Amino acid sequence: MGVARSNRTAILSRIGLFAWLSASLLVMGPIIHAQAPAGGRTISVLYLDNTARVTEFAWLSKGLADMISTDLASGKGVTLVEREQLDTVLQELELGLSGLIDPGKALSVGKLLNAEILVYGSYIVSGTSLRVDLKAVRAETGQVLATASTTRKTSDALLAQRELSEKLALGLGITLPPVLPEPVKQEAAKAYYTGLSFMYEGKYTQALELFKSARNQDPSYSKGGQGIEEAYRFLKDFRQQRYRREMNVLVVKIDLMTWAVEGFYEEALERLGGAS
Repeated sequence: MGVARSNRTAILSRIGLFAWLSASLLVMGPIIHAQAPAGGRTISVLYLDNTARVTEFAWLSKGLADMISTDLASGKGVTLVEREQLDTVLQELELGLSGLIDPGKALSVGKLLNAEILVYGSYIVSGTSLRVDLKAVRAETGQVLATASTTRKTSDALLAQRELSEKLALGLGITLPPVLPEPVKQEAAKAYYTGLSFMYEGKYTQALELFKSARNQDPSYSKGGQGIEEAYRFLKDFRQQRYRREMNVLVVKIDLMTWAVEGFYEEALERLGGAS
Protein backbone atom coordinates (compact mmCIF):
# COMPACT_ATOMS: atom_id res chain seq x y z
CA MET A 1 0.00 0.00 0.00
CA GLY A 2 3.00 2.32 0.30
CA VAL A 3 3.88 4.81 3.01
CA ALA A 4 1.48 7.53 4.20
CA ARG A 5 2.31 11.01 2.98
CA SER A 6 4.17 13.18 5.41
CA ASN A 7 2.37 16.36 4.35
CA ARG A 8 0.45 17.58 7.39
CA THR A 9 -2.41 19.03 5.35
CA ALA A 10 -2.93 15.76 3.52
CA ILE A 11 -3.00 13.85 6.81
CA LEU A 12 -5.54 16.22 8.34
CA SER A 13 -7.77 15.89 5.29
CA ARG A 14 -7.99 12.16 5.94
CA ILE A 15 -9.21 12.47 9.49
CA GLY A 16 -12.84 12.99 8.46
CA LEU A 17 -12.85 9.86 6.28
CA PHE A 18 -11.00 7.89 8.95
CA ALA A 19 -13.54 8.82 11.62
CA TRP A 20 -16.50 8.01 9.37
CA LEU A 21 -14.97 4.72 8.29
CA SER A 22 -14.19 3.75 11.89
CA ALA A 23 -17.77 4.44 12.98
CA SER A 24 -19.18 2.49 10.05
CA LEU A 25 -16.96 -0.50 10.78
CA LEU A 26 -18.18 -0.64 14.37
CA VAL A 27 -21.77 -1.17 13.30
CA MET A 28 -21.51 -3.10 10.08
CA GLY A 29 -20.89 -6.49 11.69
CA PRO A 30 -18.75 -9.35 10.31
CA ILE A 31 -17.10 -8.89 6.92
CA ILE A 32 -18.62 -11.01 4.16
CA HIS A 33 -17.70 -11.57 0.53
CA ALA A 34 -19.10 -8.94 -1.82
CA GLN A 35 -21.55 -10.11 -4.42
CA ALA A 36 -20.89 -9.23 -8.06
CA PRO A 37 -23.44 -7.00 -9.77
CA ALA A 38 -25.78 -8.31 -12.43
CA GLY A 39 -23.76 -9.31 -15.46
CA GLY A 40 -20.65 -10.01 -13.38
CA ARG A 41 -18.51 -13.08 -13.93
CA THR A 42 -18.46 -16.11 -11.65
CA ILE A 43 -15.03 -17.72 -11.40
CA SER A 44 -13.92 -20.98 -9.85
CA VAL A 45 -10.26 -21.85 -9.39
CA LEU A 46 -9.89 -25.62 -9.02
CA TYR A 47 -7.21 -27.22 -6.88
CA LEU A 48 -4.01 -27.72 -8.85
CA ASP A 49 -2.54 -31.10 -9.74
CA ASN A 50 0.72 -31.93 -7.95
CA THR A 51 2.21 -33.65 -11.00
CA ALA A 52 5.38 -35.00 -9.38
CA ARG A 53 3.52 -35.95 -6.18
CA VAL A 54 6.13 -34.25 -3.99
CA THR A 55 4.60 -34.54 -0.52
CA GLU A 56 6.47 -31.55 0.93
CA PHE A 57 4.71 -29.25 -1.54
CA ALA A 58 1.30 -30.93 -1.61
CA TRP A 59 -0.08 -27.86 0.20
CA LEU A 60 0.37 -25.80 -2.96
CA SER A 61 -2.54 -27.63 -4.58
CA LYS A 62 -5.06 -25.88 -2.35
CA GLY A 63 -2.80 -22.97 -1.44
CA LEU A 64 -2.12 -21.57 -4.90
CA ALA A 65 -5.74 -22.10 -5.96
CA ASP A 66 -7.13 -20.34 -2.89
CA MET A 67 -4.76 -17.38 -3.03
CA ILE A 68 -5.28 -16.86 -6.76
CA SER A 69 -9.04 -17.05 -6.16
CA THR A 70 -8.76 -14.31 -3.55
CA ASP A 71 -6.74 -12.11 -5.90
CA LEU A 72 -9.18 -12.51 -8.81
CA ALA A 73 -12.18 -11.95 -6.53
CA SER A 74 -10.78 -8.51 -5.64
CA GLY A 75 -11.44 -7.42 -9.24
CA LYS A 76 -14.57 -5.49 -10.13
CA GLY A 77 -17.57 -7.50 -11.31
CA VAL A 78 -16.20 -10.85 -10.13
CA THR A 79 -17.95 -13.39 -7.91
CA LEU A 80 -15.87 -16.15 -6.38
CA VAL A 81 -17.09 -19.74 -5.99
CA GLU A 82 -16.32 -20.50 -2.36
CA ARG A 83 -13.92 -23.27 -1.35
CA GLU A 84 -16.65 -25.03 0.63
CA GLN A 85 -18.79 -25.36 -2.51
CA LEU A 86 -15.86 -26.84 -4.42
CA ASP A 87 -15.12 -29.34 -1.64
CA THR A 88 -18.76 -30.45 -1.60
CA VAL A 89 -18.84 -31.05 -5.36
CA LEU A 90 -15.54 -32.95 -5.29
CA GLN A 91 -16.81 -35.20 -2.52
CA GLU A 92 -20.08 -35.86 -4.33
CA LEU A 93 -18.26 -36.75 -7.55
CA GLU A 94 -15.62 -38.73 -5.62
CA LEU A 95 -12.87 -36.86 -7.47
CA GLY A 96 -9.37 -36.63 -6.08
CA LEU A 97 -7.12 -33.69 -6.81
CA SER A 98 -5.48 -35.61 -9.67
CA GLY A 99 -8.82 -35.71 -11.49
CA LEU A 100 -8.95 -31.93 -11.81
CA ILE A 101 -6.27 -31.80 -14.51
CA ASP A 102 -8.51 -33.68 -16.94
CA PRO A 103 -10.32 -31.07 -19.09
CA GLY A 104 -13.55 -33.08 -19.30
CA LYS A 105 -13.80 -33.62 -15.55
CA ALA A 106 -12.79 -30.05 -14.83
CA LEU A 107 -15.57 -28.71 -17.05
CA SER A 108 -18.07 -31.02 -15.35
CA VAL A 109 -17.08 -29.59 -11.98
CA GLY A 110 -17.32 -26.05 -13.33
CA LYS A 111 -20.86 -26.58 -14.58
CA LEU A 112 -21.99 -28.06 -11.27
CA LEU A 113 -20.57 -24.99 -9.53
CA ASN A 114 -22.46 -22.69 -11.95
CA ALA A 115 -19.14 -21.05 -12.77
CA GLU A 116 -18.84 -19.04 -15.96
CA ILE A 117 -15.05 -19.17 -15.98
CA LEU A 118 -12.98 -22.10 -14.77
CA VAL A 119 -9.28 -21.91 -13.88
CA TYR A 120 -7.37 -25.15 -13.54
CA GLY A 121 -3.88 -26.51 -14.07
CA SER A 122 -0.89 -28.17 -12.46
CA TYR A 123 2.50 -27.62 -10.91
CA ILE A 124 5.65 -29.69 -10.85
CA VAL A 125 8.44 -29.57 -8.28
CA SER A 126 11.91 -30.68 -9.35
CA GLY A 127 14.63 -30.10 -6.80
CA THR A 128 14.34 -26.43 -5.84
CA SER A 129 12.42 -25.49 -8.99
CA LEU A 130 8.66 -24.93 -9.17
CA ARG A 131 6.81 -24.77 -12.49
CA VAL A 132 3.12 -23.80 -12.58
CA ASP A 133 0.83 -23.85 -15.64
CA LEU A 134 -2.74 -22.56 -15.52
CA LYS A 135 -5.55 -22.23 -18.01
CA ALA A 136 -8.76 -20.18 -17.78
CA VAL A 137 -11.61 -21.52 -19.89
CA ARG A 138 -15.27 -20.82 -20.48
CA ALA A 139 -17.03 -23.50 -18.43
CA GLU A 140 -19.85 -23.98 -20.92
CA THR A 141 -17.72 -24.59 -24.02
CA GLY A 142 -14.13 -25.19 -22.88
CA GLN A 143 -12.94 -22.19 -24.93
CA VAL A 144 -9.53 -21.05 -23.68
CA LEU A 145 -9.72 -17.46 -22.44
CA ALA A 146 -6.31 -17.02 -20.84
CA THR A 147 -3.19 -18.92 -19.83
CA ALA A 148 -0.53 -18.25 -17.21
CA SER A 149 2.77 -19.97 -16.48
CA THR A 150 5.76 -19.28 -14.31
CA THR A 151 8.92 -20.93 -13.03
CA ARG A 152 10.24 -20.01 -9.61
CA LYS A 153 12.32 -21.38 -6.78
CA THR A 154 10.24 -23.42 -4.37
CA SER A 155 11.16 -20.88 -1.68
CA ASP A 156 9.37 -18.22 -3.76
CA ALA A 157 6.10 -20.10 -4.25
CA LEU A 158 4.01 -17.19 -2.99
CA LEU A 159 5.64 -14.82 -5.45
CA ALA A 160 4.59 -17.27 -8.17
CA GLN A 161 1.02 -16.89 -6.94
CA ARG A 162 1.07 -13.12 -7.40
CA GLU A 163 2.59 -13.38 -10.87
CA LEU A 164 0.00 -15.93 -11.97
CA SER A 165 -2.87 -13.83 -10.62
CA GLU A 166 -1.71 -10.78 -12.53
CA LYS A 167 -1.29 -12.75 -15.78
CA LEU A 168 -4.74 -14.34 -15.52
CA ALA A 169 -6.35 -11.01 -14.65
CA LEU A 170 -4.74 -9.39 -17.67
CA GLY A 171 -5.91 -12.18 -19.98
CA LEU A 172 -9.44 -12.10 -18.59
CA GLY A 173 -9.72 -8.32 -18.62
CA ILE A 174 -10.06 -8.12 -14.84
CA THR A 175 -8.83 -4.97 -13.12
CA LEU A 176 -7.11 -5.80 -9.85
CA PRO A 177 -6.47 -3.26 -7.07
CA PRO A 178 -3.29 -1.24 -7.70
CA VAL A 179 -1.49 -3.05 -4.90
CA LEU A 180 -2.18 -6.65 -3.95
CA PRO A 181 -1.77 -7.68 -0.28
CA GLU A 182 1.79 -8.48 0.73
CA PRO A 183 2.60 -12.22 0.67
CA VAL A 184 2.47 -13.99 4.01
CA LYS A 185 5.31 -16.03 5.40
CA GLN A 186 5.49 -19.19 3.31
CA GLU A 187 5.78 -21.53 6.29
CA ALA A 188 2.61 -20.03 7.75
CA ALA A 189 0.76 -20.58 4.47
CA LYS A 190 2.09 -24.14 4.29
CA ALA A 191 0.79 -24.89 7.80
CA TYR A 192 -2.63 -23.40 7.05
CA TYR A 193 -3.23 -25.22 3.76
CA THR A 194 -1.91 -28.49 5.13
CA GLY A 195 -4.42 -28.01 7.93
CA LEU A 196 -7.18 -27.54 5.35
CA SER A 197 -6.35 -30.94 3.88
CA PHE A 198 -6.70 -32.48 7.34
CA MET A 199 -10.06 -30.73 7.73
CA TYR A 200 -11.16 -32.22 4.40
CA GLU A 201 -10.22 -35.66 5.76
CA GLY A 202 -12.08 -35.07 9.02
CA LYS A 203 -8.89 -34.87 11.11
CA TYR A 204 -9.94 -31.77 13.02
CA THR A 205 -7.53 -32.00 15.94
CA GLN A 206 -4.50 -32.25 13.65
CA ALA A 207 -5.88 -29.41 11.55
CA LEU A 208 -6.32 -27.24 14.65
CA GLU A 209 -2.67 -27.64 15.61
CA LEU A 210 -1.52 -26.63 12.14
CA PHE A 211 -3.82 -23.59 12.12
CA LYS A 212 -2.33 -22.54 15.46
CA SER A 213 1.14 -23.01 13.97
CA ALA A 214 0.20 -20.77 11.01
CA ARG A 215 -1.02 -18.05 13.36
CA ASN A 216 2.10 -18.27 15.55
CA GLN A 217 4.47 -18.11 12.59
CA ASP A 218 2.75 -15.06 11.13
CA PRO A 219 0.35 -13.29 13.55
CA SER A 220 -0.78 -10.92 10.78
CA TYR A 221 -1.98 -13.87 8.67
CA SER A 222 -5.74 -13.80 9.25
CA LYS A 223 -6.37 -17.20 7.67
CA GLY A 224 -4.63 -18.89 10.59
CA GLY A 225 -7.28 -17.48 12.92
CA GLN A 226 -10.06 -18.36 10.47
CA GLY A 227 -8.83 -21.95 10.38
CA ILE A 228 -8.81 -22.12 14.17
CA GLU A 229 -12.41 -20.89 14.21
CA GLU A 230 -13.49 -23.49 11.66
CA ALA A 231 -11.71 -26.31 13.50
CA TYR A 232 -13.29 -25.31 16.82
CA ARG A 233 -16.69 -25.29 15.15
CA PHE A 234 -16.26 -28.91 14.16
CA LEU A 235 -14.87 -29.72 17.59
CA LYS A 236 -17.96 -28.08 19.17
CA ASP A 237 -15.95 -25.57 21.18
CA PHE A 238 -18.23 -22.63 20.53
CA ARG A 239 -16.74 -20.34 23.17
CA GLN A 240 -13.34 -20.41 21.49
CA GLN A 241 -14.98 -20.13 18.08
CA ARG A 242 -16.80 -16.92 19.02
CA TYR A 243 -13.61 -15.33 20.35
CA ARG A 244 -11.68 -16.16 17.18
CA ARG A 245 -14.47 -14.75 14.99
CA GLU A 246 -14.35 -11.45 16.84
CA MET A 247 -10.58 -11.30 16.50
CA ASN A 248 -10.72 -12.05 12.77
CA VAL A 249 -13.31 -9.29 12.19
CA LEU A 250 -11.11 -6.91 14.17
CA VAL A 251 -8.10 -7.71 11.97
CA VAL A 252 -10.11 -6.93 8.82
CA LYS A 253 -11.41 -3.69 10.31
CA ILE A 254 -7.89 -2.58 11.21
CA ASP A 255 -6.72 -3.39 7.67
CA LEU A 256 -9.50 -1.26 6.19
CA MET A 257 -8.75 1.67 8.43
CA THR A 258 -5.05 1.40 7.55
CA TRP A 259 -5.92 1.51 3.84
CA ALA A 260 -7.93 4.69 4.42
CA VAL A 261 -5.22 6.41 6.46
CA GLU A 262 -2.55 5.60 3.85
CA GLY A 263 -4.57 7.10 1.05
CA PHE A 264 -6.26 4.07 -0.54
CA TYR A 265 -9.71 5.64 -0.18
CA GLU A 266 -11.41 4.01 -3.17
CA GLU A 267 -10.24 0.49 -2.28
CA ALA A 268 -11.29 0.91 1.36
CA LEU A 269 -14.69 2.40 0.47
CA GLU A 270 -15.33 -0.22 -2.22
CA ARG A 271 -14.63 -3.08 0.18
CA LEU A 272 -16.68 -1.38 2.87
CA GLY A 273 -19.59 -1.02 0.44
CA GLY A 274 -19.36 -4.69 -0.55
CA ALA A 275 -19.27 -5.75 3.08
CA SER A 276 -22.23 -3.63 4.24
